[in-house]
Amino acid sequence: HLPPLRERKSDIPYFANHFLKRFSQIYNKSIIGFDDSAMAVLLEYHWPGNIRELQNLIHYAVVATTKKKISIDDLIKIKPQFSEIAQKITVEKVSKKTLSKEEITEALKNTKGNVSHAAQQLGIHRRQLQRLIKRYNIDRAQFKELT
Repeated sequence: HLPPLRERKSDIPYFANHFLKRFSQIYNKSIIGFDDSAMAVLLEYHWPGNIRELQNLIHYAVVATTKKKISIDDLIKIKPQFSEIAQKITVEKVSKKTLSKEEITEALKNTKGNVSHAAQQLGIHRRQLQRLIKRYNIDRAQFKELT
C-alpha cells in the first residue's frame, strides 16, 4: 500500500522537479525550477488526483511558461483554485512580518498606484495598506503617472 501524495508532502518537491526536468527536456526548454511561492502552493494543495494530477500540472506549466522558473502565476492559469492557497500563504507570511516601505512602493509601482490591487498582491487588506501608506508618507500620485 502506497499512501496518497497528500500524506507524503515531503515527496512533492522531488516529484515536481523530476517532472519539470523531464518535460523541459521533451519540449527543449531551459526551465531551472520553481519560485518559492509556486513550491509553497504545491506543498499546500491536497492533491485529490494524486501523482498524476501533479504530473499533468507540471506538464502544462512547462508548456505554458516563458520564464526560467515556474511561477505561481503559471500555476494559477492552469488551476485557478491555487490563487486562494497562494493568498492564504501570503497572508500567513505577511502577518508574521512587517511590510517595509520598499515592499509597499514596489507593489504600488506594479499596480500603477491601485491600492486594492497592491493590497491583494501584498496579501493584506486594502485598509491596512492605506494606513501603511499614510504611516510611511508615500505619495500614491507618483505611481499613477507611470501609466
